Amino acid sequence: HAQDIAAARKERVTSVHLLAAIAAGEGSAADLLRDRRLDEEALLKASRSFDDEGPDPIGRLLAAARQVATRAPSPEPGALHLLLALLADRSAAAHRSLLHAGVDLAKLRAGAMQLALGVIAARRPALGSARRAEMEQPSQRPSSRPPPLQPSKPSTPSSMQPGVTVSL
Repeated sequence: HAQDIAAARKERVTSVHLLAAIAAGEGSAADLLRDRRLDEEALLKASRSFDDEGPDPIGRLLAAARQVATRAPSPEPGALHLLLALLADRSAAAHRSLLHAGVDLAKLRAGAMQLALGVIAARRPALGSARRAEMEQPSQRPSSRPPPLQPSKPSTPSSMQPGVTVSL
Protein backbone atom coordinates (compact mmCIF):
# COMPACT_ATOMS: atom_id res chain seq x y z
CA HIS A 1 0.00 0.00 0.00
CA ALA A 2 2.97 2.34 0.60
CA GLN A 3 3.87 2.06 -3.08
CA ASP A 4 0.32 3.02 -4.07
CA ILE A 5 0.40 6.07 -1.79
CA ALA A 6 3.74 7.20 -3.22
CA ALA A 7 2.65 6.58 -6.82
CA ALA A 8 -0.57 8.57 -6.33
CA ARG A 9 1.52 11.50 -5.11
CA LYS A 10 4.18 11.00 -7.82
CA GLU A 11 6.87 10.47 -5.17
CA ARG A 12 9.43 7.78 -4.53
CA VAL A 13 8.61 5.44 -1.64
CA THR A 14 9.96 6.64 1.72
CA SER A 15 9.54 5.57 5.32
CA VAL A 16 6.78 8.17 5.60
CA HIS A 17 4.77 6.27 2.98
CA LEU A 18 5.28 3.11 5.05
CA LEU A 19 4.00 4.94 8.12
CA ALA A 20 1.02 6.34 6.18
CA ALA A 21 0.21 2.82 4.93
CA ILE A 22 0.24 1.56 8.53
CA ALA A 23 -2.15 4.36 9.54
CA ALA A 24 -4.45 3.65 6.58
CA GLY A 25 -4.65 -0.03 7.45
CA GLU A 26 -6.48 -2.01 10.08
CA GLY A 27 -5.19 -3.39 13.33
CA SER A 28 -3.54 -2.34 16.55
CA ALA A 29 -0.70 -0.36 14.91
CA ALA A 30 -3.23 1.74 12.97
CA ASP A 31 -5.27 2.19 16.17
CA LEU A 32 -2.20 3.50 18.03
CA LEU A 33 -1.59 6.09 15.31
CA ARG A 34 -5.24 7.10 15.00
CA ASP A 35 -5.46 7.52 18.80
CA ARG A 36 -2.87 10.26 18.33
CA ARG A 37 -4.84 11.79 15.42
CA LEU A 38 -2.25 10.54 12.96
CA ASP A 39 -4.11 9.37 9.90
CA GLU A 40 -2.66 8.92 6.42
CA GLU A 41 -3.16 12.57 5.38
CA ALA A 42 -1.82 14.06 8.63
CA LEU A 43 1.33 11.95 8.37
CA LEU A 44 1.94 12.84 4.74
CA LYS A 45 1.47 16.56 5.43
CA ALA A 46 3.86 16.49 8.42
CA SER A 47 6.61 14.93 6.36
CA ARG A 48 6.98 17.21 3.38
CA SER A 49 10.48 18.38 4.22
CA PHE A 50 12.03 15.11 5.43
CA ASP A 51 14.03 12.55 3.48
CA ASP A 52 15.35 9.19 4.57
CA GLU A 53 19.08 9.04 5.23
CA GLY A 54 21.48 6.27 4.33
CA PRO A 55 21.44 3.56 1.68
CA ASP A 56 18.27 1.51 1.09
CA PRO A 57 16.17 2.91 3.95
CA ILE A 58 13.11 0.80 3.07
CA GLY A 59 15.11 -2.43 3.02
CA ARG A 60 16.77 -1.47 6.29
CA LEU A 61 13.38 -0.83 7.94
CA LEU A 62 11.86 -4.06 6.65
CA ALA A 63 14.87 -6.02 7.94
CA ALA A 64 14.52 -4.28 11.31
CA ALA A 65 10.80 -5.18 11.41
CA ARG A 66 11.68 -8.84 10.76
CA GLN A 67 14.23 -8.65 13.59
CA VAL A 68 11.65 -7.16 15.98
CA ALA A 69 9.20 -9.92 15.04
CA THR A 70 11.66 -12.64 16.06
CA ARG A 71 11.38 -11.42 19.67
CA ALA A 72 7.56 -11.24 19.64
CA PRO A 73 5.02 -14.01 20.27
CA SER A 74 4.04 -13.85 16.59
CA PRO A 75 7.23 -14.40 14.54
CA GLU A 76 5.66 -13.06 11.33
CA PRO A 77 6.48 -9.37 10.84
CA GLY A 78 3.45 -7.12 10.65
CA ALA A 79 2.47 -3.47 10.85
CA LEU A 80 3.19 -3.31 14.57
CA HIS A 81 6.75 -4.59 14.05
CA LEU A 82 7.28 -2.11 11.22
CA LEU A 83 6.00 0.72 13.42
CA LEU A 84 8.51 -0.26 16.11
CA ALA A 85 11.31 -0.33 13.52
CA LEU A 86 10.29 3.14 12.28
CA LEU A 87 10.25 4.50 15.82
CA ALA A 88 13.72 3.11 16.53
CA ASP A 89 15.40 4.40 13.35
CA ARG A 90 16.29 8.06 13.86
CA SER A 91 17.59 8.35 10.30
CA ALA A 92 14.12 7.52 8.93
CA ALA A 93 12.06 10.43 7.63
CA ALA A 94 9.01 8.93 9.36
CA HIS A 95 10.76 9.13 12.73
CA ARG A 96 11.70 12.78 12.23
CA SER A 97 8.25 13.72 10.92
CA LEU A 98 6.62 12.22 14.03
CA LEU A 99 8.97 14.27 16.20
CA HIS A 100 8.16 17.37 14.17
CA ALA A 101 4.41 16.67 14.62
CA GLY A 102 4.91 16.69 18.41
CA VAL A 103 4.24 13.00 18.97
CA ASP A 104 5.54 11.55 22.24
CA LEU A 105 7.63 8.81 20.67
CA ALA A 106 8.40 7.13 24.00
CA LYS A 107 4.69 6.65 24.75
CA LEU A 108 3.95 5.49 21.21
CA ARG A 109 6.87 3.05 21.34
CA ALA A 110 5.78 1.75 24.77
CA GLY A 111 2.23 1.16 23.55
CA ALA A 112 3.44 -0.59 20.41
CA MET A 113 5.89 -2.73 22.39
CA GLN A 114 3.19 -3.81 24.86
CA LEU A 115 0.95 -4.88 22.00
CA ALA A 116 3.75 -6.62 20.10
CA LEU A 117 4.85 -8.59 23.16
CA GLY A 118 1.30 -9.48 24.11
CA VAL A 119 1.49 -7.57 27.41
CA ILE A 120 -1.81 -5.91 26.57
CA ALA A 121 -4.43 -7.24 24.19
CA ALA A 122 -5.34 -5.51 20.98
CA ARG A 123 -8.70 -3.79 20.94
CA ARG A 124 -11.73 -5.82 20.02
CA PRO A 125 -13.66 -4.65 17.00
CA ALA A 126 -16.45 -2.20 17.76
CA LEU A 127 -19.82 -3.77 18.44
CA GLY A 128 -22.40 -3.63 15.69
CA SER A 129 -25.34 -1.32 16.33
CA ALA A 130 -27.80 -4.19 16.95
CA ARG A 131 -25.51 -5.84 19.52
CA ARG A 132 -24.77 -2.47 21.17
CA ALA A 133 -28.52 -1.70 21.48
CA GLU A 134 -29.10 -5.13 22.98
CA MET A 135 -26.42 -4.54 25.58
CA GLU A 136 -27.70 -1.05 26.46
CA GLN A 137 -31.30 -2.16 27.08
CA PRO A 138 -32.10 -3.82 30.40
CA SER A 139 -32.52 -7.53 30.00
CA GLN A 140 -36.03 -8.98 30.06
CA ARG A 141 -34.68 -12.41 30.95
CA PRO A 142 -33.89 -13.44 34.50
CA SER A 143 -30.33 -12.63 35.36
CA SER A 144 -27.86 -15.49 35.43
CA ARG A 145 -25.77 -13.64 37.97
CA PRO A 146 -25.80 -14.87 41.54
CA PRO A 147 -27.51 -12.60 44.04
CA PRO A 148 -25.22 -10.05 45.72
CA LEU A 149 -23.57 -11.24 48.91
CA GLN A 150 -25.27 -10.14 52.10
CA PRO A 151 -23.25 -9.35 55.19
CA SER A 152 -23.35 -12.32 57.50
CA LYS A 153 -24.14 -12.13 61.17
CA PRO A 154 -21.15 -12.65 63.42
CA SER A 155 -20.97 -16.15 64.82
CA THR A 156 -18.96 -15.08 67.83
CA PRO A 157 -20.06 -13.10 70.87
CA SER A 158 -20.14 -9.32 70.49
CA SER A 159 -17.55 -8.99 73.25
CA MET A 160 -14.92 -9.91 70.66
CA GLN A 161 -15.72 -6.95 68.38
CA PRO A 162 -12.30 -5.97 66.96
CA GLY A 163 -10.95 -8.10 64.11
CA VAL A 164 -12.50 -10.16 61.37
CA THR A 165 -15.09 -12.81 62.01
CA VAL A 166 -14.44 -16.10 60.26
CA SER A 167 -16.89 -19.01 60.42
CA LEU A 168 -15.20 -22.38 60.90
